[in-house]
Amino acid sequence: MKTQFIQFRRDAAHLLLPQPDTVPGELPDGSIICAIDECPDGLPPERLLRRLQGLFPTPGTSRIRFADLPERDGGCCGGHCGG
Repeated sequence: MKTQFIQFRRDAAHLLLPQPDTVPGELPDGSIICAIDECPDGLPPERLLRRLQGLFPTPGTSRIRFADLPERDGGCCGGHCGG
């Protein structure tokens, strides 16, 4: 299991390459860097970003467990409407 860093903006989520100085938290532009903990080894970046679709953490959120992310099955709402 490993930690991935994601930068959330209102328009999209972007996977960040971990840098030694990467620190989760809010940035001056309003985006949030969040650590996604306990990601399965070998997880394709596309799968992680798909699970983050439509998600924008509340201010003050700096860490999210991978297991707590909703599974996205497709469609406009990620399959949550049953459609």
